[in-house]
Amino acid sequence: MTEGEFEVNIYNLTGKLVRTATETMINVTDLAKGCYLVKVTTAEAEKIVKFIKK
Repeated sequence: MTEGEFEVNIYNLTGKLVRTATETMINVTDLAKGCYLVKVTTAEAEKIVKFIKK
C-alpha cells in the first residue's frame, strides 16, 4: 500500500468479512442491524472501531 491509499474492511462479530472498500463513503443499507467491526488500514497505521447499525 502506498501513501494516501487505504482499505476498509467490515466484519460481523463472528469475524466474518462482510464488506471491503477503498472509498471514503460506504453504503451499508443492505447490512443487517447489529454490531460490526470496521478495520481501516493505511500504509502508516491500522485502526479498528466498533460500528452499530440501527
